[in-house]
Amino acid sequence: MLSDDITNLCRAMFIQATEIDQSDPMHQQLMRFAGRLQACREQVLHLERACVPEAARRQLVIDLSDDRIVPFPKFKRPVPDEGGAA
Repeated sequence: MLSDDITNLCRAMFIQATEIDQSDPMHQQLMRFAGRLQACREQVLHLERACVPEAARRQLVIDLSDDRIVPFPKFKRPVPDEGGAA
């Protein structure tokens, strides 16, 4: 899962940052970047745990052997009527 990969990357960055002298600007950059990644990890974890509707779980096959581009089908949005209901 992506959240596990981000966790491992943050862990590696924190370990690398501890091996660098704290007065070095690279130490601060690594710590700052690892902290931002850790914050993004929480969002990714939330998305991974989200319930996916049945309509979105249908199997999709993408054929990359052809140079032709086929656009995704568009859906019609419900248009509100006079009362505001869709």
